[in-house]
Amino acid sequence: MLKRKIENMKNDNNIRTKLILTITFIFALSLSINAQPGPPNNGNSGDQTPAGGGAPVGGANLLLVALAAGYGAYKMKKKEEDDQQTR
Repeated sequence: MLKRKIENMKNDNNIRTKLILTITFIFALSLSINAQPGPPNNGNSGDQTPAGGGAPVGGANLLLVALAAGYGAYKMKKKEEDDQQTR
């Protein structure tokens, strides 16, 4: 019975890992898609700054995803270590 529980836990961890990797891949893939171009200047001079000031938001998203993936990996590793100590 204990062997079955251990095998089920291993299968659950594999499923979780695959799910996390799939979601991360899909999110990272969506970051590579370019946004639509901004609205035209409506006849105004070309000296105006674009809406949002041209802030580089894409780099922050990539950093956020990397930190979240690292934190998730850390939590999974810590949980596995705790499970091994309780055996």
